[in-house]
Amino acid sequence: FRPGTLERYGLGPEDLWHVNPGLVFARISGYGQNGPYSPRAGFASATEGEGGLRFVNGFPGEAPVRPNLSLGDSLAGVQAAFGVAMALLHRERTGKGQVVDMALYEAVYNMMEGVIPDYTCLGLVRQPSGTTVSGIVPTNTHKCKDGKYVIIGANSDQLFARLAAAMGREDMARDVRFADNAGRVEHQDEIYRAIDDWCLSLTLQEALGRLEE
Repeated sequence: FRPGTLERYGLGPEDLWHVNPGLVFARISGYGQNGPYSPRAGFASATEGEGGLRFVNGFPGEAPVRPNLSLGDSLAGVQAAFGVAMALLHRERTGKGQVVDMALYEAVYNMMEGVIPDYTCLGLVRQPSGTTVSGIVPTNTHKCKDGKYVIIGANSDQLFARLAAAMGREDMARDVRFADNAGRVEHQDEIYRAIDDWCLSLTLQEALGRLEE
């Protein structure tokens, strides 16, 4: 329901707590129960953008990309359920119910990880990075000989050395330029070219077999 609907029916928290003070209400809407946007209808398609998810998805210079599912709805449901669990614990201790107010855009915003402190503390705006993750190398999607794709993430020094060995490129593990993540980020084009070439020489199953050895 949009904010205010339960109240119009006489079924809001203040109405029903007179009957049962232990009731827990979970309210999921686009923009919360109050505030300037609260009357608006809420859809995951819009709130995924307002929460920042679409901005960091896709490729630089292109339109923001939406995941091909209603991720905002699912995130709001999971986070509201967690809120209900906390409200039930509160009721065990106090006998009083609570209102869990979950907005779709907040649920998306909550998942933005380091994007938030990057901006608030350092003034950095995370940009879309296509099939990679900014600041971590290697982690990418690579095409194999049979046209299928493999996702490879080796974002620690030890894992990078193991990846280089699996590729038969021990020289990359010994290369001082690639000794740590900062160096790998600086030379990521060279690293990704090497991984691309290796994957294109193998089918997906062959690549997975080498990686799992």
